[in-house]
Amino acid sequence: PPNVASVSVRARTETAITFEWSKAGNNAYMYILRNSNKTEAYTPTYWGGSVASQTVSSLSPGTKYNFTLYTVFGGERSSGYSFSAVTMPVNVPRVNVSQRFENELVLAWAKVNSSNVGYVLRHRDGTEILIMGSQPGSVVTHNVSSLSPGTKYSFTLYTVFEGTRSRGLNFSSYTGLMKLIDYIFKQTS
Repeated sequence: PPNVASVSVRARTETAITFEWSKAGNNAYMYILRNSNKTEAYTPTYWGGSVASQTVSSLSPGTKYNFTLYTVFGGERSSGYSFSAVTMPVNVPRVNVSQRFENELVLAWAKVNSSNVGYVLRHRDGTEILIMGSQPGSVVTHNVSSLSPGTKYSFTLYTVFEGTRSRGLNFSSYTGLMKLIDYIFKQTS
């Protein structure tokens, strides 16, 4: 039987991926999805519709997996369509403010257990900053500057693996007040 033309990811979590593909023509085809660890998942014969899907679970977070999807007819397999996909990485558990200034926050968090993970810090206004996870040590630090004194700022920190983001950790923090107090004092003097 013929191979499918392509496979796409319909949904993804830290431990599961749901794949979707257009059926290879004959409604009597069955499909076998084979993981790189040689486990195989059989999808039932689909008689209606033009799209088939399969969920693979019990996977590890932030990991790249290789798969082969076979079309099966009369006990015979196609040559197989090979592709790879990644699971969603885990969030960092917590972000600390290691230093606080009037116009700057120094953020720190423990690295996620993979050397290939990067980070994206999203500000409340939608701007994003890519932060590489290749800093030495077990902690990543990042300075957020050009802020206003005595102001609450909201952020979301994502871990990123192979272009796939985690669910994101939301947190908020305040900048220092000293310049604001100095400003108010100068205005009233």
